Amino acid sequence: MKKQIMKRTVFYLSLVVALACSTVPAWAQIKAAAETGQEIQPRAVISPGIRTFGIAFSHDGKTVWLSNGNAAELWDLETGEMQMNLKYDSSERPDFHIGSIYSLAMSPDGKTMASGAQGGELKFWDPETGKVKTTADLRSGEIRSVAWSLDGSVVAAAQDYTEALVKLVDPASGNVKATLEVSKYRGKGVITYSPDGRFLATSGGGAMNKVMLFDAKTGILRKALEISHEDERGYPQDVGRFAFSPDSNTVATGGAHSGYLLNVATGRVRAALPHEAPKNKKNQVMAVAFSPDGKLVATACVDGTAKLWDAATGKLKATLLGEDALHIVAFSPDGRTVLVGFENGTKLYEVPGK
Repeated sequence: MKKQIMKRTVFYLSLVVALACSTVPAWAQIKAAAETGQEIQPRAVISPGIRTFGIAFSHDGKTVWLSNGNAAELWDLETGEMQMNLKYDSSERPDFHIGSIYSLAMSPDGKTMASGAQGGELKFWDPETGKVKTTADLRSGEIRSVAWSLDGSVVAAAQDYTEALVKLVDPASGNVKATLEVSKYRGKGVITYSPDGRFLATSGGGAMNKVMLFDAKTGILRKALEISHEDERGYPQDVGRFAFSPDSNTVATGGAHSGYLLNVATGRVRAALPHEAPKNKKNQVMAVAFSPDGKLVATACVDGTAKLWDAATGKLKATLLGEDALHIVAFSPDGRTVLVGFENGTKLYEVPGK
């Protein structure tokens, strides 16, 4: 008799739990599913129909600047509305860029935006008003990536043409302080400073399977982190974009079929973050990003998916669904949202457990 009562009690409790779950809002169910590593859909799309090349958040995280080739756009992340649109070669903004805009970076104090464009044109402007403060002409070569030093005294601009070069520019005057030769071959033009200020890192090496770490103060090459794994055709990996962990101990990179986590001290690959794609479909991992707390790594792949991984274990946490190739990924400053740049717009996803 007691066993029958216990069975009935368990049954009714299960029924209550099931009914309660059925009343949970759809977005809550999606977040719960994501925590188990299942697929989640975007909650919003900004800059629809346009490919995003660069992403730069305001310090409060409420707005974000996107560069999409022919313009730099300011979007409100709460309302989903565009607040400002700075187009290149516009009669309304004669001091702005005259060519396609490929990269953006906010200064450490949040008062100046650096933007790189075609023809080696580097601009420094007020992100509140869009007014240009300084222009630096770096001559031929598209500026594919820009990065601020920790103290805001230098901006590194990575140029992509016959030889891959990095130029260090004074944002106040626009003068070039130094030039680093990254590769004898055409490079990806990706660059960033390590959070601890020790390194200026860029993709490089003859086969483009390395992350080159230069001394941030002297410009001397200190080490190269290499992905020796080959793809299924026997070709070396192309690291694409890369990112430092907040503690500067790990570098995440993209590659063919996988992202990788490399130990900065040893140079060894400590984890692979695999993307599986349908047969005959490309799945180069084009972009990576660490969450602000360093607990998650996001990888963005041309197969139309982005994935979130546990940065410590390499375990898959969630797959963010898309519909076409994607090229850039970034976490919001509060770590609650991931922005993914697709061919047809930038999509916003909720981070599981936030």
